[in-house]
Amino acid sequence: MNTKQKPAGEGGQNVCSIMKFPVYDMLPVGMANKIPGKKLASLCGYKTTRELQQAISIERLAGAYICSTSQNGGGYFKHTSYAELKHYVTNSRNRALNTLKALSPAYKELKRIEAENEAGEADQSNSTR
Repeated sequence: MNTKQKPAGEGGQNVCSIMKFPVYDMLPVGMANKIPGKKLASLCGYKTTRELQQAISIERLAGAYICSTSQNGGGYFKHTSYAELKHYVTNSRNRALNTLKALSPAYKELKRIEAENEAGEADQSNSTR
């Protein structure tokens, strides 16, 4: 991957046309032509879909518009329209928000335990004086 990164939209160009994105370059165009992760991993030379997901994450963070869907067997694709990009963004955003909601009870319990531990440590330091 090109290590010199330009911000998206610099000079009116799409960041995907400026930088080299090996996974992005292998993607079919349009949600109707999506490619399953296992097949894409093989085409890109990855041994596992986990390796592919890591590469996709890196490319997305660098500015590649790699869309995915879990509908009808799921897969990856380049968007061809506002509607396809919006579908991807909306679903990804909802998934992220639901993950944060699901973590909320565990986070609250973690904070309760931390406060309990801090109180116990304070009690111990006061009793040794």
